[in-house]
Order: sequence, then C-alpha cells, then structure tokens
Amino acid sequence: MEFYSHVDKENEEIVGKTFLKEHLQAVANLAQKFVLALPIEASEKRYLTRLINLVSLTHDFGKYTTFFQDRLFERKNHGKKADHGFISAVFSSWIVFLDKEVSNQNKYAPLIAYFTVLHHHGNLGDIEKDIPYPSYLNNPPSFLTCEDGSLRSKLKAIVEQIKDLKKHEEAIVSELKTLGLNIESIQSFDNAWIEHLKRLRQLYNELKKTSLEEKIKVAFQTLTIYSCLIDADKRDAGKVSEPERKNLPDSLVDEYKKKVFSGISETPLIKIRNEIYQKVMAKITSFPLERRLLTLTAPTGSGKTLTAFSAALKLRKRIENKLNYKPRIIYALPFINIIEQNYAIIKSVLKNGLPDFEENETQYLLKHHHLADISYKTEGAEKPLDEALLLTESWEAEIVVTTFVQLLHTLIGFKNSFLKKFHNIAGSIIILDEVQNIPLEYWKLVRNVFLELSKRFKCYILLLTATKPLIFLPEDNPLELVDNHESYFKKRQKVKLIVNKEIRNIDELIDEFIATYDKSKSYLMVLNTISSSIEVYKKIKNELALSPSIQIESLLNSEIDFFTDKEQFKQCIPKIKSIFPDKTFVFYLSTNIIPKQRKERVALIKYLLEAGYKPIVVSTQVVEAGVDLDFDEVWRDIGPLDSIIQVAGRCNREERMLLGKVIVFNLNNMASFVYGKTLPPLTRDMLFTKNVWAENEFFDLINTYFNKATQKVNIEDCSNSIWQGIILMRFQSQVSKFTLIEKKGNTAEIFVEFDSNASYVWQKFCQEVVSEKDFKKRKKAFLAIKRDFNNYLLSILLRPNAILPPIQCGYNIRTVSSEEIAFEDTENIKNAYYSKETGFIHEDILFAW
Repeated sequence: MEFYSHVDKENEEIVGKTFLKEHLQAVANLAQKFVLALPIEASEKRYLTRLINLVSLTHDFGKYTTFFQDRLFERKNHGKKADHGFISAVFSSWIVFLDKEVSNQNKYAPLIAYFTVLHHHGNLGDIEKDIPYPSYLNNPPSFLTCEDGSLRSKLKAIVEQIKDLKKHEEAIVSELKTLGLNIESIQSFDNAWIEHLKRLRQLYNELKKTSLEEKIKVAFQTLTIYSCLIDADKRDAGKVSEPERKNLPDSLVDEYKKKVFSGISETPLIKIRNEIYQKVMAKITSFPLERRLLTLTAPTGSGKTLTAFSAALKLRKRIENKLNYKPRIIYALPFINIIEQNYAIIKSVLKNGLPDFEENETQYLLKHHHLADISYKTEGAEKPLDEALLLTESWEAEIVVTTFVQLLHTLIGFKNSFLKKFHNIAGSIIILDEVQNIPLEYWKLVRNVFLELSKRFKCYILLLTATKPLIFLPEDNPLELVDNHESYFKKRQKVKLIVNKEIRNIDELIDEFIATYDKSKSYLMVLNTISSSIEVYKKIKNELALSPSIQIESLLNSEIDFFTDKEQFKQCIPKIKSIFPDKTFVFYLSTNIIPKQRKERVALIKYLLEAGYKPIVVSTQVVEAGVDLDFDEVWRDIGPLDSIIQVAGRCNREERMLLGKVIVFNLNNMASFVYGKTLPPLTRDMLFTKNVWAENEFFDLINTYFNKATQKVNIEDCSNSIWQGIILMRFQSQVSKFTLIEKKGNTAEIFVEFDSNASYVWQKFCQEVVSEKDFKKRKKAFLAIKRDFNNYLLSILLRPNAILPPIQCGYNIRTVSSEEIAFEDTENIKNAYYSKETGFIHEDILFAW
C-alpha cells in the first residue's frame, strides 16, 4: 500500500500527489534548518535539532491509517477515525520518550512533542486539558466515562486506528525505518500508548511543581518547536522554497542623509536631530553586545525613525561580525497610518542604496498588517499569492515593518497563524516605536517576555519613545542611547499647554473655539468619542461657514491619485486656488470613515499644510501618535496624560512659529467612557494644579504620571495571569485573554461601496469567494482582493437594537450600496447609511477609536 500526505486538485480532478514519507522528511529537513539558525547555546541547539527532527518525522503518523487515506481520496467517510492529530501526538511523544539522547537532556521533551503535534493544525490549547486523566485509561471501556467529549472521541478512535495500522504494519514500519525511526512494530506502540499517556500526566504534574526557570525554559522551547513545525509543514505542503538571506550595508542611512539633506540650511531643529543622530551612532557602535535592552528617548520631531533604523543597521553588522548570526530588524508600531509613513521612509533609504532592491524588494523589506498587499517579490518576479502569503506571515525578510498586534500576539499568543513566525523573531533586533501605546496593564507581562527573548534568543530590544514608559525597570539596566536626553526635553519651548478646567458641553466648547479662532492658523481638535467628534465637526463647519474637505477631495480625485503623488498635487495648487479662493477647509477624521478614505485624507491634510493652507481638522485619537502633521494650535479633550503629550507633538512640530498652543478641555467627563475610571482622573489631578504648563516641564510631568499610574492600574493580576498561562501552557484559557485592542461591545462589519473600485471588489467577493465551494480556491480568490476589500470595511461599535444595512452574500458582512451613500452631511441623508464627509451614519453609534 502507498501512503500519501496531500493531493492537489483542479476542477475536482487530482493532478498531483505527495508521498507521506517524502512530506515527513521534507518537513524535518526544513524545521531542522530553522532550529540551526537560532542564536542559542550549542548544547540546546543540538537537543532542539534532534527533538524537532523526531517531532517532524512523526507529526503526521496518523495519516498512515486507511481511514485517512480514504478521506484524502474521498473514497469513504470514516468520521473521527480519519483524524490524525491525536494518534500522531501520542506516537510522536512516545518516540521522543524512547530516544534517550533527547529525553535524558530534558525529561519534559515528550510533553513538548505531544502538545505541539496535537495542535499543529490548529491553535494551542491547555496542555492539562489535552492529557486524559489516568482514571480514564485503566481499560478501554473507561474511555466512555471521560467527561470531555472531544477527548473521549479521540480515545475511542485511537483504538480503531491502531487496529487499522496493524493491517499494514510491515509497510508502515519499513517506511518509518527509512526515515530513521527504528520501531519494532505497531504492536509495541499498542502495548505502550495507554501507559505513556499516564506518564505524560505525571510529567505535567511534575512540571507544575518545578522551578520557575525550568517552567519558562520548557514553555519557550515548546513555542519554538511548535513554530518551526507548523511553518515547515505549511511551506512544504504549499511547495514554498525558502528565499536566501540578504546583506544590508550599515552605512545606508548615512549615505541617504548625505544625498537627501545636503545643502539644507541647519535650523535649530535640524541641529538637534543631527546631534541626537551622532550620539546614538557613537553609542551603538561601541556598547558591549552583552547588553540587549536599549532605549532611545528623544522629543517628538527629533528624527527618531531614521536614527533608530541606522542604529539597527549598525548593530546588525556588529552582531554579524562578532556573534556570527544575521539578525532580522523588526520595526513595530501601534497604528497602521504611522506604519505606512515609516515604511515609506525605510523603503526610500533602501531604494537609494541597494542596486537590486526593486528586483528583490520583499526579501529586503516586508510590510505586514491587515491592510497591506499580499505580495512577495524576489529576483524580479512576483510569487504566486498562496506562496506570498506564507512567506509574508513567516516574516521572511531582512526588515519587517509591522504592528504591535502582529508582534505581541506572536510573542504572547496562542493562534497558529501568528505563532508560525515565532522562530524567525529569535535573534532579531526589535524596535518598538511609540511603545507607551501598549496598555499599562500589560507592561509587566511585556517586560517578562522581552527579558526572556533577550536572554534565551539573543534578541535586542529597542524602545523608541518621547514619553518614557516604565516597561524596563532600573534593575534591568537598559542602555539609553541618547546621553543626557533629559536636556533635550527641558530645552524645548515649541508649545505651551493651557488647561481649561471647567467642564464644558459641546455648545460652550464651540463658542469658546469660535471666539478665539484665527483663520491665519491651522487647528487640530481631538475628541474622545465618534459621536462628540461628529457633532463638533458639524457645528464648526456651519458656524464658520467653512468648505468641507469632501469638496476638494472630489476635485482632486478626478485629477490625480493625490495621496500617493505629491508632485502631481503641487501641479494642482493653482487650480485649487482658482476654485477655492481664500477658503479654509474643515476635515473630519476617525475610524468612522473607511480606511481608504482615512489614508487619503491624512495625506491631503499634510499636503495642504505644507502648501501653506490653514485647515481645521476635527478628529478622534487616530492622529495622536507618530502622524507627521504639523498644526499651529491643538485642542484636546481630557484623557490619559501620555495621550495629551502625544497629541501635543502635532503642534508646531517643525518650529515654524515661536510658540504653539495646546489647549486641554474637559467635555462632559466623556473620557471615562473611553479610558476607564483611573487614568483620566489621575491626569486631571496632575494637570489641574496649574493653568499653564511649559513644554520643558513635560518630561518630569510624564515620569511622575507613569509612576502614579502603575500604582493605580491593576498590572499585577492582569500580567501575572497571562504570564502564568504561558509558563504553564494554558494558552486557550489564559493566554488568549491577552488583547491589545479591547472590544467594548458588539461590533458590525460593514462594507461600503464607496467608489467604482469598491463595487468591483464587492462583486468579486460575492462571485469568486462566497460562491466558491473549494476551500483553496476560495482562499486564493480572497487573497487577491484582501487589501482592497479591507480598505472599504468598517467595524462599527453599536448599541443594542441598532438599525443596520442588510447582510448580502453571507459571511455576516453588511453592505452599504453606492445608492445609500451621501456626498455631504448637508444633503437629505434620511435613506443613507454613509456620508463621504463624516462616515457611517447612525444614531446608535456609541464610540470607537
């Protein structure tokens, strides 16, 4: 009998088959290569290489059953008996136990093998729930008393599966021996598997009682083996070849700065940027490489992106030369809009300095978030979509620009799709920009994980911030790359912060704003909720008789792809001035408008500001951190102090005026609805002690705030529970509670047919995704439109009994048709669900950000 692992089909016809033994060997070869690339101690590397070899060669053992082969070729449906995960996990664990080279090195190795193989086609669970209790294993009839229905069916199935394996015992044992697995017979496994499961339960009981250091070691080895196995398994099944690693000169940013900034006169701000750059370069090329926790603390607008990237390149070269491994550079940011901004900067540097960049773009630089293109370019050719997805999700690139969600949900995660890149994070240089945006309650958890990454996998962690959060503690001895960084903060006099202590309603706020409004200034007003931001936007527009941004957007959309082509925008300025003479535009920004429109609007605001226009922008918190916009005056509803300091960085950013104003107001105590009942009151208690704060006071103010906040927020319970989940391998019940984006209620997914492209994408979705029965074809069809699809998708947080647009084409996605979209809010929008001016229209919107 021949045994197969996979078949390839086209139009219901089998066009290719993969022998099981070939798949097992290929996965083992690739997974071992992953382990050998890890920058870990030699003894641990030998042990993990042997362990991953055994696990890989046995991870699909259950596919040797007739039941699975019948399912594969659609000959007969045997139900649970055709499943291969549980029997493979038991067999793999037993093989590891018999291998004294591995089990003597770490007695918990069989436990690692069992857990990783059991979940290699799904998410990680809880190991203590995955192992049957001995009372269920005394004799086969007792399986029926197992309280866990899923486990009970697996125990019943394995008995029948082993009987079936014995029918082809000679052929199976022969194949296993060609793979280097010298087992005597299937009967020997039959004789041992029940006692072996009892042994696994005993091992887990011992693990719970062992030292903290041992538990952490086993947990991180488990994540490593799981990651290497599932990544190798998916790549071999998808016939994805591994791209070669690329070299990165450490002088790329230096050469870029010479080319781009030569001839520019040195303003005080540019002088500070250059000074900070030189300090960081001096430190990064000389500090002891044993120190792996780094911070780069500098004020907003001091050029941290280029400085941090250059530092990472120089550190990477030192590591290559001294430690003999090539670290990836992972640049993680909190929000997609600043990812696009920083990605563009890094891409420009690489394009300027690497002759083969365009031919091998994605091997050098990868952007990974849910709105990014699924593409992978090497040797001048684009990989097929399914291959591109696997390589993207595995972070096969020298530089990865990504979100905190992608990074931290891998390091503190349980999902298969996230964890398959865990092994590629080992040894990397991790830059976390705007790190204060990690929720306070997770700071201790994140610290624990980063300490282990730096110790076990030789990762270098660089925290990049203007408001230094207390993630690393003094006893961690982090290295600050900017000597005397406090002086840069205390010399700052770009803005002053004015505190308006009175609680205001919206009408009072508008009256105050209009009374002080100066049309020669640009303004940013940040509200805490979508509902309040829309109301403020409409009142400002109407009271001041301003032109809504949708008018100029409509003009430019017919002329140019304005948000990607700045030069074309410049050519349109005369036409803008002729059609809109002496006009001040008012813009609205929040997650209430679709991502595509939001991205375009931010770009247009930036272009208009740089062209000398003085718009008013009313927004929620989407503009707080990292967005490169520069306003003359900023108004901000009270919130956490670090958020206020961040939005202050959008005021007088380039020092075009003597002193910008940041006005903090208190609107109906709305902050508690968004930020909870701890941080806004703390901010009020601190800020309201004075009427005016100078910028050189911000540094001490934010440090005091973080110290007080860490005492008030329940960091211990939240972080400890998830950390215990990692080290005790309770991924489903505890680690899954970790979430960077907290859901505050029910949400609805709404697709908006905003333009002709949206209509085309929706039609493709209905015809080629929803209507496609074949899973692989359906997945491939969605990948082809994924980025465009998500760019028109809203996730709206709703109150109960909300009136919503209808669901079309299934998938629980509601659709706003082009006929249900209003151009401006001044139109009759009675039958509309979406306004091109302010986004989704609904009275029951609560809030979102």
